[in-house]
Amino acid sequence: YKNSDLILMPSNLEIFSNVFTEALISKKPLIVCDNEYNIEILDKYAIYFKYGNLHNLYNSIIQATKKTEDNNYLENAKNFIYSNYKHYDYRYDQIIKIIYKLCKKQI
Repeated sequence: YKNSDLILMPSNLEIFSNVFTEALISKKPLIVCDNEYNIEILDKYAIYFKYGNLHNLYNSIIQATKKTEDNNYLENAKNFIYSNYKHYDYRYDQIIKIIYKLCKKQI
């Protein structure tokens, strides 16, 4: 992470990858697909793209490169992760809550 300008997580199938926490704790802009689960977890602290849409992904990369200079945004993202997803067992509980919440929306 130290040598990266930004982090791209293109998977549409990952369920709260360690990449999320590691990228934001490292104060790197994070680009992820715009599925409900990612949005629920990361809120405004990720840059989203439409899965399968390369033009949209390109625009998200451009947006993320601008975030590399925004120390306030990066520090807030880091603090967001620390305060909401502290330890693995706490993170697990949060993930289960989010899954239940999203499942209820589908019913």
